[in-house]
Amino acid sequence: MGISDNLSNSNIIYQVKQQLKELHNDNTDTLSEKIEACKFPTDGQEDQAEVFSDLVISAINDDKLDFLELLLKTVKNVDKFNYLDAEGTGGNIPLNFALGYTGYKHELRVKAISLLLKYGANPNTKDREGKSSLHCVINNSDGVFCHKVTELLLEYKVDPNVRGNQGKTLLHYLCEDNGYLNDRARGCVETAKLLLRKGANPDLKDNYNKKPIDYAKHDSKVGQLFGAIDYNMALIHSGSAVTLSFLSVCCAVEAAVGNWRKADKIGFIIFATAAAAVAFYCAYHAIKIMFFSEPSTEFTEARAEGLNSQKSPNPVGGA
Repeated sequence: MGISDNLSNSNIIYQVKQQLKELHNDNTDTLSEKIEACKFPTDGQEDQAEVFSDLVISAINDDKLDFLELLLKTVKNVDKFNYLDAEGTGGNIPLNFALGYTGYKHELRVKAISLLLKYGANPNTKDREGKSSLHCVINNSDGVFCHKVTELLLEYKVDPNVRGNQGKTLLHYLCEDNGYLNDRARGCVETAKLLLRKGANPDLKDNYNKKPIDYAKHDSKVGQLFGAIDYNMALIHSGSAVTLSFLSVCCAVEAAVGNWRKADKIGFIIFATAAAAVAFYCAYHAIKIMFFSEPSTEFTEARAEGLNSQKSPNPVGGA
């Protein structure tokens, strides 16, 4: 190919791309021969993997999906030359880059991700920051896209409970989303249900000893799915219960020892009784909110399906 034997040369990607631009009308065998010419199976395999990882990322970045498919077909991703799971010079793994790259329309991004998975990219591989492919899903603002690519990753056996460097799973990150009305919020809910159906564990704790629900806001879509506690409402009910209880006691004392007319004492007793009843009502709801909040029916059904799938012969995350 006229390419330098030094595969760590900074111009290698440019040279390879320039050579291959002329091959768009050639057949796969010709392309394979020319690509294989710059692979050396015994020396510098790590450098070579980095080179081809960069080449894949460049193809994605340049919107060259036809070239990407030819490249993946002809350069086999095998254990001894696993370039699809190797970091490029910028620290990116091809699959993670494709998931986070926003230059494509969604359908093109899905196609690029599908190609990488089809030809051997491991969705459980983590980059230097501890992110796997699932952790890159949350960086996308479009909820429908998040759900689509999560479904795709699960088809290729991504671990639904994979943790990042903070010990967080994708469920943790989904619960951090505070949206309610937008498409992203709805997409986060559908993605969370999908993960639960595929065996994601909502009780896993991160490095801060927090479960996913501990990050959820009660008024967010995901929070409602998980049954997040409404601490503000619990505080209001608790405060009301304390205040009304105090008033009830004061009125009862006045009725018992105060120098009041009989009609006034009866009024104090009635007010004390009413205040005590409302205080009891507020206390009941405060306790119910704090200790007996329950997830939605959708959560319960998805979780049950996930637990059942773990008992079946089909692996978690399988199709």
